[in-house]
Amino acid sequence: AGSSDFGRLGTPSTLIILKALQTARSGKEAVEIFRRYQTIITEIFVVAAPEEPLYVIEKSPHRMQVLEYANPHAVSNHLVHPSWNSDSVNSFRQTELTSQSRLARAENLLAKFSKGGAREILAGLRDKTPDGAGSPLFGNRGAIDAQIATHAVVYDSKQGILYVGKGPSLVGEFLGFDLNASFARREPVKSPSLPADKDLSPAFYAKLKADEKIFQAALDPTNEDCASLEKFREPLQASFAHYQKFIALARIAKYCGPAAAAEKFRQEALSLHPAYARERRELQEPR
Repeated sequence: AGSSDFGRLGTPSTLIILKALQTARSGKEAVEIFRRYQTIITEIFVVAAPEEPLYVIEKSPHRMQVLEYANPHAVSNHLVHPSWNSDSVNSFRQTELTSQSRLARAENLLAKFSKGGAREILAGLRDKTPDGAGSPLFGNRGAIDAQIATHAVVYDSKQGILYVGKGPSLVGEFLGFDLNASFARREPVKSPSLPADKDLSPAFYAKLKADEKIFQAALDPTNEDCASLEKFREPLQASFAHYQKFIALARIAKYCGPAAAAEKFRQEALSLHPAYARERRELQEPR
């Protein structure tokens, strides 16, 4: 998460988590361990323990708030306790970035889950539809799965099964491990896995990553003449549908022609739900 609180000294969060895992006998005790230490940055921690509420810890170098939930809940990258309402950094994350969009989408999905089992949770993690969009949009940062995660896990606490994604991102299958059996035998004991993403193959994922590099190069602000932009026209036309593709094509049309196509591409970009408020404002400004 992020806040305006600044800390130069503190305990790395990994060490606090380790302390809680090693010594806490309950979720409540784990929360108190977090209360004893000062963190270096602002972070969100989730503590789950049998027969207890879900604890969400919002902790900065100078403040700590604990929220308790009895029902399914999601977190993203901003703080929700009212005490942070006047924090400028937290407000920026909510209004200018994608945290609020992803949280809204997650809450919408949680409300529709029938049991909240591992398969449903993984489907939620792989959801590619930004809040307000009617269909999946690959690579959109406003979606829960924007194909940028380096790793992911799903933990079924009732069954004691930990599922670990093979990658890349959330594309591959999630390997299951029976934790009770693994600790008893002191070696990993596999459990049935969760399937790979049916909507995104490793080959398509690789194309997405390659196309995103083309978008970034074509949108480099130093490219402001036809000579530097024209070389991107053909690769962009062959790339997957993304609002940045059409923003880049609009720039090429502006500098290289046909000028009339720039407005068409701008409208295409707007229809694909630009993720960031700054991008939406720039596209909506009169030309």
